Formats: sequence, C-alpha cells, structure tokens
Amino acid sequence: MSAAFDAVVAWLEGDGWPTATRVDDLGEHVATSYKSEAGLWACRGHVDVHERFAFYSLSPLTVPEPRRAAVADYLTRANWGLVVGNFELDLGDGEVRLKTSIDFEGGELTPPLIRNLILANVRVMDLYLPGLAATVEGGGGDDAAALIERIEEG
Repeated sequence: MSAAFDAVVAWLEGDGWPTATRVDDLGEHVATSYKSEAGLWACRGHVDVHERFAFYSLSPLTVPEPRRAAVADYLTRANWGLVVGNFELDLGDGEVRLKTSIDFEGGELTPPLIRNLILANVRVMDLYLPGLAATVEGGGGDDAAALIERIEEG
C-alpha cells in the first residue's frame, strides 16, 4: 500500500472509525461509516495511482425515479454554495453521494489534509441530509429553494 493510503487508514482508525480495505488496479480503497443525529451512512475513501484522494459519503436514501428531478433540483441548489465538495446523483439508480477530493501529486497527503477533507465531507452530508430526506419523501410542501434557504440560514 502507498504511504498516502496508509496515512488515510491510520487517521480513520486513530479517530475511531471502523475500516475495511482493498486494493485493485484502480487504486486503494477504504470503507467506513459515519453516524450523526441526521442518520447513519456508509463512506468510502479512494487513493488512486495519480495521487488523488477522494472521500465519499453515500446517502442512506435511494431516490425513487419519480422524485429524481426534485432531488436533482435540491442537490443543485445545495452545490451552489459549497466551497469544498459536491453532491452527485446517479439518475440511473437514484444513488446520492457527496464527494470531497484533493490532488496531492508532488506533495504529501498529511493527517491535517486528510482530517479536513473527511470532516468537511461528513459535516456537509449531515447538514443537507434532512432536507434530502424531505425532498425524497415529497412531503411538507417546501420546494428546494425554501429548504436550502432554511438549512443555510441555520
């Protein structure tokens, strides 16, 4: 395993995150999970051969086909103000995930960079997950703009 991947796994395990790892032709992968008041979800980390580290929070919600347009609207509005990371929606199967990533080619993937990237990821998922759930369920009468405004005003 690469030093960068070892550093990712060491940070996760040192912070008490459960981990499972695998290596394939595309890079090194770690699976973990995160729990907050908003829910429990799976997370994946990936260090590739091009010296990039990506971390994903996988929404515990799968979006049914009839709700995908509304969720796409919600996620697009959520993405607008994000400085680090972005939401992704697979229009084929309804999977929603949040990605944060860094290209560290020519440098070192240090514990502070790993910490900042991972914590930024789970904090953003935690913030927007309740609105995502409301949008998936389609109840409450709020449109995406109103949900995002309420979330971002705190």
